[in-house]
Amino acid sequence: MVAFPEVYKSLIPFLKIARDMSYSNVVCEYWCLKYVLAQIQKMEHNSDECEQFVSSLMLHMQKLVNNNSDIPLLDYEIVGEKHLRIAALDVFQYADFCDRSGQFSINLLKSYIRCAYLITVFDVFDKTPELLIEARNHSILRATYLFTCFKNGVRPKPAVIENVELAEACGNGEVQIVKGPCEFDNLIRTGKEFVFPLHFMDENDQLVQRYQHFNVAYKLCEFAINALQNDNAEDVIRNIEGALNIMKQYKKK
Repeated sequence: MVAFPEVYKSLIPFLKIARDMSYSNVVCEYWCLKYVLAQIQKMEHNSDECEQFVSSLMLHMQKLVNNNSDIPLLDYEIVGEKHLRIAALDVFQYADFCDRSGQFSINLLKSYIRCAYLITVFDVFDKTPELLIEARNHSILRATYLFTCFKNGVRPKPAVIENVELAEACGNGEVQIVKGPCEFDNLIRTGKEFVFPLHFMDENDQLVQRYQHFNVAYKLCEFAINALQNDNAEDVIRNIEGALNIMKQYKKK
């Protein structure tokens, strides 16, 4: 595709999901792009860059239809709804299982966010099923809660789904609580030093990525300190340079 216009920045998460889905579910890829196109058409941006991107997007979507003739009615709403529903609930079930069993991690947080995005794509259809609305609301609440816990160094509590229908759809029975350390225990406690308000949609993808980057930089600095204590100059330099390269992208211009 052509260069991505900055004015469409809020749609990047949906393009990322479409890209990921291109390897496993072309129908979901197509309808994620359909959502992006629908949102673009609501915006009033008529620059050459925007027009070129829209033309490229529409051409790519048509190629998906033409190159996947083995998938009947790929561009029909009834087919898109079915595939998106299955994909969203699959992600939600995975996140819910990890959450209830105490397997807290960045991937769990990302799964809830992805689920919410997938369900948002249903806006291109006439109506979003009530079950998926409940799943989306739960995903947003849990993503916000988990991010806050990770940021402040508070171990999260397992989730409880109060909606009976949604719980049944997830097979929300007993799960074995994982005992001992999990990825949460390796996350750096940022406390109040870095305040990242988690607003669903536009910012959370960047916030989670930034949080991960700060964790990696912090660990590299710890490695550098250990190397310094062991008189290992080579490792000190390598780790400090690694942390510096990560942090440069967040330097205020």
